[in-house]
Amino acid sequence: MRTSLAILLTAVPTVLAAGACDRAAESEQAGAPVETTAGPEVRALTDGLAMWRADGFTMLVPDDADIVPTDPTAPATWAVIVAGPGFVREVDGLRQPGPPAYRLDAATYAKPDTVALEDWVAARLAERGEAGGAAGITVPLAGESALRTGSAPGLAGSASYWLERNGKVVELKLDEEPESPLSGIQRHIQSLMLSTFRWSGESDTSEESAAAR
Repeated sequence: MRTSLAILLTAVPTVLAAGACDRAAESEQAGAPVETTAGPEVRALTDGLAMWRADGFTMLVPDDADIVPTDPTAPATWAVIVAGPGFVREVDGLRQPGPPAYRLDAATYAKPDTVALEDWVAARLAERGEAGGAAGITVPLAGESALRTGSAPGLAGSASYWLERNGKVVELKLDEEPESPLSGIQRHIQSLMLSTFRWSGESDTSEESAAAR
């Protein structure tokens, strides 16, 4: 994975092995034969992915993704772009570089515990000149409760997922382009990354601090 900062990336082991074991156990209880070839299938599901340790959270991302730190816009304290390789397209007989195959923008903020997430996000959107803060909907994301704002699913535009924990807010923003020839790839990879969001534990934080020293 290419990155312009020393962001920790480690190869992902077969993290889905536990799920495969659960499915095997269910099949055995139901009287169905248990498959013994789950190992290679599990490896295939995790092949090409890496663990990205970010600012207070982790995610699985493609191991060839570009991770580009950017200047955060206040009140954000940290911001980064995760993007996949671009593609080349032909326009009027000329080959031109196109947009990245996928992109996800991440930013983190500090938020007072006395302010509800919905109200705090509405204020941030108003600062940006974006409407729809109060119309955000709460959705499940990787076992967490997230506030989704922006364009409705399946419509062109930008959408953000906001998650909160212990005074820290993470915004995960993505662009949805249903008319793009890469829309299927975009949805697949973006959904994969979002589904693997995890807050960093104390052990993760200590590892990041040690690496920074």
